[in-house]
Amino acid sequence: MATMKLAALLIVLLSIIPEAISPVRAIDSTITVSAIVPGTTSNTGNLRMTGHGSPLALVTFLRNGVVGGTTTCDSTGLFDKTLTSLDPGAATFSMYGTDSDGRSTLTLSFTTSIVANTTLTLSGFLLPPTIAIKNTTLKRPQTQSTNGSARSNATVTAIFNSDTITKQVGSGTDGRWQASVSETFHLGKHSTYALVQDGDGSQSNTSQVLSFTVVLSADLNNDDHVNLTDFSILMFNYGRSDFPNKAADINDEGKVDLVDFSVMMFYWTGG
Repeated sequence: MATMKLAALLIVLLSIIPEAISPVRAIDSTITVSAIVPGTTSNTGNLRMTGHGSPLALVTFLRNGVVGGTTTCDSTGLFDKTLTSLDPGAATFSMYGTDSDGRSTLTLSFTTSIVANTTLTLSGFLLPPTIAIKNTTLKRPQTQSTNGSARSNATVTAIFNSDTITKQVGSGTDGRWQASVSETFHLGKHSTYALVQDGDGSQSNTSQVLSFTVVLSADLNNDDHVNLTDFSILMFNYGRSDFPNKAADINDEGKVDLVDFSVMMFYWTGG
């Protein structure tokens, strides 16, 4: 009888693991999978999910798009949630975090099979960072900054324009992070997003992508006036092949010339 029970347990585990591992490892290579078959017989199964988000973030769990439960990360960002009494069969599960400032991560989704009388455990999830930007409209050469929340004491990489500019910063014990970019952006539309890497070698999916626009401006020192100070900056860079102040190229055509002077005169405020 003991041999028959052991064989039955092995069959259940073999039926679970191949279906569960593949989609989960697409989220993070450090996700681990285990299954426990209780001693009692049931027509439903359970799914336990553990991982890290930002400290005190609210994590929401869904099954096939329907909310199945929530939990709050502890002060280190750890969460541990079990969804119980789930109908057997394949289903799509999702999770997302909402930080203490009300900002949400992108949703992580995966498909796995629930087996009756079995608790499947997936551990090692790392939720993406939340992200916000300081300026949705930017005047050259203003500094752009991004901030948000992530796993505490981790490394956050802020990415601008699909890897054109990257900045790595640390998240504090409270999970908060901030990255500033002093490079002068070209005129037009730009984007930024972030991801987090922890000390265990895990890397999250990316955050949501935020957009901002750099607009034409002759206010070269960003004091809300176009006056002699701005004119002095323009003249210092005028006609130079390698001009140091990229914002002096007001129309962003690769040179500081009479056109830029004309634009400055059009926006002249004095003061």
